Amino acid sequence: MIPLLAILYFGGYVLTAACFLIGIMGVREFYNGFHAMGVKPNYGIAVAAAAALYIINIFGEKSEWYMLWFFGVVLVSMLYLFNIEHRKLEDAMATITGIFYVVFFSFHVTLVDQAGPYGLMLWLIVITAFGTDIMAYFSGYLLGKHKLCPHISPKKTIEGSVGGVLGSVILIGGEPGIGKSTILLQLCGEVSRTRSVLYVTGEESVRQIKLRAVRLDVPQDNISIVAESDVDEICGLIEQMKPDLVVIDSIQTMRCTDIASSSGTVSQVKESSARFLNVAKTNEIPTFIVGHVNKDGAIAGPKVMEHIVDTVLYFEGDKTLPYRVLRAVKNRYGSTNEIGMFDMTGKGLEQIENPSQVMLEGRPIGISGTCVACVMEGTRPVLSEIQALVTKTAFPSPRRTASGFDYNRMYLLLAVLEKRAGYVFGNQDVYINIIGGLKLDETACDLPVCLAMASSLLDLPVPEKTLAIGEVGLGGEVRSVPHLETRLREAQRVGFDTAIVPKHNLNILDAAQFPGLRLVGVAYLREAINAIKINK
Repeated sequence: MIPLLAILYFGGYVLTAACFLIGIMGVREFYNGFHAMGVKPNYGIAVAAAAALYIINIFGEKSEWYMLWFFGVVLVSMLYLFNIEHRKLEDAMATITGIFYVVFFSFHVTLVDQAGPYGLMLWLIVITAFGTDIMAYFSGYLLGKHKLCPHISPKKTIEGSVGGVLGSVILIGGEPGIGKSTILLQLCGEVSRTRSVLYVTGEESVRQIKLRAVRLDVPQDNISIVAESDVDEICGLIEQMKPDLVVIDSIQTMRCTDIASSSGTVSQVKESSARFLNVAKTNEIPTFIVGHVNKDGAIAGPKVMEHIVDTVLYFEGDKTLPYRVLRAVKNRYGSTNEIGMFDMTGKGLEQIENPSQVMLEGRPIGISGTCVACVMEGTRPVLSEIQALVTKTAFPSPRRTASGFDYNRMYLLLAVLEKRAGYVFGNQDVYINIIGGLKLDETACDLPVCLAMASSLLDLPVPEKTLAIGEVGLGGEVRSVPHLETRLREAQRVGFDTAIVPKHNLNILDAAQFPGLRLVGVAYLREAINAIKINK
């Protein structure tokens, strides 16, 4: 870390030389992974390309030199493919990828000298990632026993990857009252069974937190609660106590006394986040930071706060309904394609083991205007009920309302229904509601939304055990969707007997894998509406 800080201090040619060395060492590691898979990129071409790029940066004054560099890299890589025997296209592509992905991207760090007063904040991002990697390295070196990817990177271990999480800073955001403090307090209770926890609150008193912990039946022996908003005092307390987990609730209430502005301002939030990050990395303490959201649903404060933390979580849901979804939008340690679904009860948040069953509870039978869709929440398929109400308008301009579904997408689908399927909605009010408070933003929900609206207009119920999956194009065609097999298995598990799916998907699907589930392939929206008429 000290050499990195020295490079930051001197900048100039020292920074340029350091970036050049990091680039060529990084591309060598990158190419080693390809060699383990039988692909043979040329390291010499990468080094020559890196040298040329940095020479252009130092001596070149025209942007045309960079364009020539781009063309030169591609040309030389392709000559490497055709001039030497026993080479494959993958070898040239891997050579080009390494140059652009590692050498060219690391070259941009040299531009930090032109960032003015924001250069230090940009470097904070680099130092954070570097510190995490250092922790992962020493954890793997001292404790590593189980290989992570032995064929690609034989020196990396599972213990090393877990060690990188120590000292991580996790930002969790959500609307007021959604349950951020509740889920973190429950987390503290589980951790406190074997570890010490420090819970810092700037919004509530210690007594309020105590009462909530009693209500949630949270173990309290190893949890220390502090009501404080002075960042320096909190950092000193963390270094003194050295807990195993820290929770800051919330960053918008924290204040650095040496900055002349009120809590929640951009400068306060930015500096407070940086100081908490420094303490967490220095003492290797996982830290959760609660963040407020603005009226658009994004975390309030400067965007750099989301850049410097390791993980960003959003806690979503309708406050009037009990269901909550925990979603990751950034994760340095794994995939963001997973979610957690919870039920808010009097005893706190409880995991929903079967989300599809919960979302379909109380579904009306024999009523027009409802259709079941299957959406992918990360890698988990979830069945959700879509309700539509189409009724004759009493106003000169019909009303259109959508809850949990994109408003503009609803207008698009109404236009397709009118133009391609021949159903008139011009004199009808249209209301769409997604049961359970979910927000459906996947195009695979187009077909069930159209069927729900057509069902309500015709007063024709969709059969109870029928669901629809498919994207609807402007030509009225029903287009294929990804993960259809996973969706159909979920529908089969819950007990559905008919699925209306895109015909193109059906052509490449083995229907024998889904006994008891009748698959109806449709190519156009009109065919899908006719299918529910026949099933009726």
